[in-house]
Amino acid sequence: MLDMIKIGKIISDQRRRLNLTQMEVADKLGVTFQAVSSWERGQTMPDITKLDELSKILNISIDELLNNKNGTNIIQRIIKNEEDINVESVDEFIEIAPIIKPESSEILAKQMVEKKDISLKELASLAPYLSEETLSEFAKNISTNNLNELASIAPYLAEDYLVELIEKSVTETNSFDKIMSLIPYIDSEKLDKIVLKVRENNSAVDVIIPVAPFMEEETLTKIVVGEIEKGNFGDVVALIPYVESDDLNRLIKERFSFKGM
Repeated sequence: MLDMIKIGKIISDQRRRLNLTQMEVADKLGVTFQAVSSWERGQTMPDITKLDELSKILNISIDELLNNKNGTNIIQRIIKNEEDINVESVDEFIEIAPIIKPESSEILAKQMVEKKDISLKELASLAPYLSEETLSEFAKNISTNNLNELASIAPYLAEDYLVELIEKSVTETNSFDKIMSLIPYIDSEKLDKIVLKVRENNSAVDVIIPVAPFMEEETLTKIVVGEIEKGNFGDVVALIPYVESDDLNRLIKERFSFKGM
């Protein structure tokens, strides 16, 4: 992977060697001197469209500037807007991803995935550089017996896709066990709908206890009160900590008409 710290040092050292100020480099590139300063501190990378011009200003090759020969050929072809640009492996993609435009990243990644199967670990490496939609499409082709293994990429996946996975798993198993790691990444209202659907086929309260911390309090309160009405107080004890006591007391009073309380 491109090392921003090393690249920043190369930019700084070469600029000083040529007796140029950050402002002078910035003016030549049409960027702010703060941008140049950020590059030299290794906090950000120059845009790919600036690499060719920057290398000429610093009087070094792009190879020398990036301190990396593996991805330079592809980068130069992207700069020249050449067609039929491909990357052969995830490692090769990761080398150049930090400095290429998102649109180019999407195209190169899709071309690569079409030609080869990638593992979940490799997909996790691609995640920061792809859109939710693209990553979700790739994830559909990953074979796994336990959806909890997708936790490493869950923050980058489209919520609709996560909901689809959770609904399918819960429908098949009447349990949240195989998808617990995905629950924090979906909206609580969508989770509530899944829970209520599960309860149509499996009314056992212990099924929803693991996901209770992620549910809407109002939904949980209704479930708790409903179970208490059935005389199943012991079954809902584990849910009580997630329900506002005032709301619970009020609803219990209303349901049981405890006027004197």
